[in-house]
Amino acid sequence: MTTSFSTFGSTEPTKLKFNADKPLTRPNIDDEVQELSGDTFHKVLLNSPDFTIRTDRRTTFLGDKNVGFGMHVFKNGNIQMQAGPKTTGNGKFNIVSRGGQIIKTGPTVIERRGFKKSFLQKDYPDEIIAAEETNYGDVTEVTHGTLRIKATNIILEAVDTFAIEAGDSLTVHTKGSIIQNTGRYESTFDTKEEFGDRAKIKVLQRLMEGNDPRGSDDIVIAGHVNRRFGGDYSAEVGGISGHFIMGNKALPGVPLVLNRSFGLHIGLTAPSAGFGGVNIQSTTGAMNLLAGATMTLDSGALFNVKTVGLTSINSGGDISMSSAKGVGIASGGLAVPSGDVGDVKIRAAKDVKITATAGNIDMDALFIYLN
Repeated sequence: MTTSFSTFGSTEPTKLKFNADKPLTRPNIDDEVQELSGDTFHKVLLNSPDFTIRTDRRTTFLGDKNVGFGMHVFKNGNIQMQAGPKTTGNGKFNIVSRGGQIIKTGPTVIERRGFKKSFLQKDYPDEIIAAEETNYGDVTEVTHGTLRIKATNIILEAVDTFAIEAGDSLTVHTKGSIIQNTGRYESTFDTKEEFGDRAKIKVLQRLMEGNDPRGSDDIVIAGHVNRRFGGDYSAEVGGISGHFIMGNKALPGVPLVLNRSFGLHIGLTAPSAGFGGVNIQSTTGAMNLLAGATMTLDSGALFNVKTVGLTSINSGGDISMSSAKGVGIASGGLAVPSGDVGDVKIRAAKDVKITATAGNIDMDALFIYLN
């Protein structure tokens, strides 16, 4: 049996003989030829102890003979380039192109793997760097679709200016926290909407300024509003101040004001004597206190009512005056007479008239002095 094939460009038939005297096989037919399947063309263009250039019907290979790294050019249009392993050296794949460009490509998959002994680790000892890119000049990347960047941590550093421009909307979504640290923050918008369960703001001073007389600061809320100040509270109103307190029942949940017997409750309990007073002053206008039910004025010390004009007390019922000491009434600028406990003294600069148009005048005393 003879077998014919091509080796290193040679087409001369060769007989396979394992033992000339005692062949391992015997042909059934004299000069039998075994037909081989597949491509058998194989040509070596350059051959050295380490490198080779060879080609066959499917591929051309330029590379290392021992490990196998190099370049394959396939007849179907594929080109494969493989660098050597890190164990035999650096395994670098370098391309220097002074003015080259990539015109068009199809779908591309890039996989990079870093290792701690790489030369890229000199500036990043605690990380594993897989790739580093340096560009001398501006870089523009255009994607006709969605550009998605995925990483465990993403850090964007700008030496001068960092700008994000969006034609329609910009969304920042995180399951954790958003931390902002800047010396100055400026925001310009037409309408701002904030949604959430709770907002906590810590600032040294909050200043709100508006030059437009149409501007306003509105708090419209269906729930509670709570304000607590450790220092002073000052409010200056150039126009009208209106407070409308409905005094309705408590909203669902725990109310902020537990004592709900009054619609408006102002309590001043200053710990130091002389502080905690109330001063309500209307220098050029009127002041009205209207109560649909009971009105009580209670003072722990002096109670003084002073007017420049007429002082009138009108009652639809009885008028009751009671004093634990004495009662003194004076007119005409005279001093109020003083008396002992239980005395009632009336002093007038002119006449004192007591008239009972439809009844009697009763005077009852131990002694009545008429002078």
